[in-house]
Amino acid sequence: MIAKESKKTKRVRKRLKSVIEKQTTLVTERAIKGEKSKIQNRFERMKKERPQVADNIVEESPEIKDLAKKLEGAT
Repeated sequence: MIAKESKKTKRVRKRLKSVIEKQTTLVTERAIKGEKSKIQNRFERMKKERPQVADNIVEESPEIKDLAKKLEGAT
């Protein structure tokens, strides 16, 4: 037979669930921003060293343009 949860247990479980959800979204947002800045820094460095290659990368691949738009929308 399963024992009935007390009100306190329910409250703690609910609170814990909300805290975990908040932390998960926070970590995810930070990870997205971190990856975006890493990629952006790498691309900026590449632009300085080899500007022609950097321009070709952007023009040739529509996936990168789509990804850039998604990343800008996510932050």
